[in-house]
Amino acid sequence: MLNKKQIKKQEKWDDLWRLVMFDIPEKRKKGREALRFHLKEMGMLEYQKSIFICPYPCEKEVKFVTEFFLLRSYVKFIIAKAVSDEEKFRRKFNLEFTLVRNNTLSPVISDIWVLVSFGLDLMFYFETCIFRVYGVY
Repeated sequence: MLNKKQIKKQEKWDDLWRLVMFDIPEKRKKGREALRFHLKEMGMLEYQKSIFICPYPCEKEVKFVTEFFLLRSYVKFIIAKAVSDEEKFRRKFNLEFTLVRNNTLSPVISDIWVLVSFGLDLMFYFETCIFRVYGVY
């Protein structure tokens, strides 16, 4: 039953990141290692040693695993609109940068300003835009 837990991908990403953070004492080391293993198996990526990230709703799956290993009190679940190194995780999860925000088309220049101010990869952004317009790189 535990082995079949998978996080379902959304058809359209909701632009929210899910982070699982934990601080598990050394006396519960086996549980900590099991939690890391199952978070990876479910499709989450390691953000830092004790933080995992996923772009899709996964609270039920995480709750199930933490309760199974009796670790619930050591684990925190966060939903965030932005994270550091976001472009790296967008690539790893095969997510596109979107130009549409709040159901209106944002001017491209403001998107470029956001990318530059956060140190994001401009080449990846332009390749994504070209792909979305022309269908080729």
